[in-house]
Amino acid sequence: MNAYLKRVLAAGVVLGALGGAPALAKDLVMGRSTPQTVLDPHFTVQPTGNAMATDLYDGLVFFGEDLQLYPALATSWEPIDELTWEIKLRPNVRFHNGAKFTAKDIEYSLKRAGSMPNSPSPVTPQVAAVDEVEVVDDLTVRIKTKVPTPLLMNQIGEVFITSSEFGDVDTADFNSGKAAVGTGPYRLVSWIPGEAAELEANPEWWGGQPEFENVTVKFIADSSARVAALLSKQVDVIDAVPSEDVDFLRGQSGVEIHSSPSVRLLFLYLDLVNDNSPFVTDHEGRPLDINPLKDVRVRKALSKLIDREAITDHVFARLATPAGQVAVEGQGGYSKSLVPDQYDPDAAKVLLAEAGYPDGFGLTLHCATDRDVNTADAIQAMAQMIARGGIRINAVDCRPYSVYSAEATKGEYSAFMWGRSDKRPDTSLNLRNGYMTYDIDAGVGAWNRGRYSNREFDNLVQLALQEFDTEKRYDLLRQATEILIGEDMAILPVYFLNATWATRDGFTFDANKKVETSAQHVHAK
Repeated sequence: MNAYLKRVLAAGVVLGALGGAPALAKDLVMGRSTPQTVLDPHFTVQPTGNAMATDLYDGLVFFGEDLQLYPALATSWEPIDELTWEIKLRPNVRFHNGAKFTAKDIEYSLKRAGSMPNSPSPVTPQVAAVDEVEVVDDLTVRIKTKVPTPLLMNQIGEVFITSSEFGDVDTADFNSGKAAVGTGPYRLVSWIPGEAAELEANPEWWGGQPEFENVTVKFIADSSARVAALLSKQVDVIDAVPSEDVDFLRGQSGVEIHSSPSVRLLFLYLDLVNDNSPFVTDHEGRPLDINPLKDVRVRKALSKLIDREAITDHVFARLATPAGQVAVEGQGGYSKSLVPDQYDPDAAKVLLAEAGYPDGFGLTLHCATDRDVNTADAIQAMAQMIARGGIRINAVDCRPYSVYSAEATKGEYSAFMWGRSDKRPDTSLNLRNGYMTYDIDAGVGAWNRGRYSNREFDNLVQLALQEFDTEKRYDLLRQATEILIGEDMAILPVYFLNATWATRDGFTFDANKKVETSAQHVHAK
């Protein structure tokens, strides 16, 4: 039974009725591309902080492969009025240390998630709408919002629930293991930053008996090393399989490839706020007093200089899809009118000339080395394409994700690759958090690293966030997206990744569009 179905059934059916909980299988060793740099599930939404969180903790809801919400620690939820939601909680749930799960833990976790300083990608936006949390009884909580919030459960559903019994703890208390106590299917045994983590089964998990007694997660950033570890049977499953190795691995005895289209978009953020952008120069390499990236004609020219089909065909062996917007088809906010720009260097040169840069300018591109598969190869290909349009590429600088993400968040780059996975039914929270005018006090634009700002776009997203009628909300989001991409080209969507994993003989994996590499997706044959 795959993890998705098991959790759906667990929401309303006793697993014992299906023949009882399965016996614990052999131990599991996973090779994961992204290192775990923090164990605090409230510190950041980035995978460096929450990739293991789905095994250690639960949320109020979980997001299915169909991008819809399903009960987890919450069994039901409904609006009482425009500003009040009542949430019923799952009974008989305990934390790993035996403490009883109650509504006080919801109050505690939502408050803590909204007050995390110095995060590169804060969880704060997910609780920005919350005005007050009222504990009605142990299994009932009422949440009052600041404004009508039809998507409240989509937002707070992404907050992992931790135990209130620890009180005022900080990230160091989680990293030490003291407070890293959840209600999830596995318990933390040990963690060596950048190297490995050890987990053990939580036999009391409300979702049923975990499949593995012990789970080891090895952090192996180098793609070749991950593949070698799988082939030598040092690990049982790896993620982020390099595209160039997929056919090779398919031909290996005892190895199986698992791939799925995903919602993970890779795009170029552009510095839209600084007049003296840090990595923009003239054609001779001298600093420019005017930032050409602030001109929409330049941004559209850059988009036309990217041959997306060549990248997805050759860099990813067609394990990626050209992107022309932030939504996938079928997701609320998707626009049929927004298609990927075709490679057209002649049209790009005309736009550059109209913007006052007939001879181009200089630009450095940045990316992370250890976050998404083949990013460095993709951005090198983009650099060559952009250079053909007359823009001087001063450098392509790819850095470890832990360094890169902090510098990008501080606005230290001019043009840089970023990835975002939007696993929700519609794009409202993605648009709010990633592209609305940066306003940390208002809880919007928290992940807007390019500092895009358009009041018409902001207003449409705000209206969508308060619209209870689904079709009306989707139409507002579509209009907003057509401004973001169609009119302003505020970011340059490049491709949606196919997520790819590989397992050795004796194991299989639930390939998923959410790009989650958790023990719950692995099964013993």
